[in-house]
Amino acid sequence: MTKLVVTIFLLVGGVVSGQSVTGTSGLIHIPSARMLEDGQLVLGAAYIPKPYFQRYDRRINPGLNTYITVGFFPFIEVMFRYTHELNVPVNPETRYFPDRMFSLRVKILNERKNIPALVFGAQDFSKLTGLSSQASLNSMYAATYF
Repeated sequence: MTKLVVTIFLLVGGVVSGQSVTGTSGLIHIPSARMLEDGQLVLGAAYIPKPYFQRYDRRINPGLNTYITVGFFPFIEVMFRYTHELNVPVNPETRYFPDRMFSLRVKILNERKNIPALVFGAQDFSKLTGLSSQASLNSMYAATYF
């Protein structure tokens, strides 16, 4: 049984590229300049244990990130993520609404021999443009980066 599990991990590990726990291409929590291929779709989820999941300066419950990421053309990546603190009911009484986030990444410059790739990214795009609803105004993940 152990040999079967190790064999499966080795076979799958050769196919998997770096994917962050937040849904964008990158490593763990850090986006990188690598992009999904044209038409590639990534569905995923990341369980974040209680000591590492923080919401409003609290570390009471574990969290779960679920995401869908799509590569449009070789230079555009679009992602939607739903982050939920587990063990907390979602209703008006608790005033808890899970974080929903839309992100966009655009590759501006391809990597060359002496020049690194350059990507512009915007996380929680609706909050950055002012088009967000009251529920997403509490987002802790809004950012822009190069």
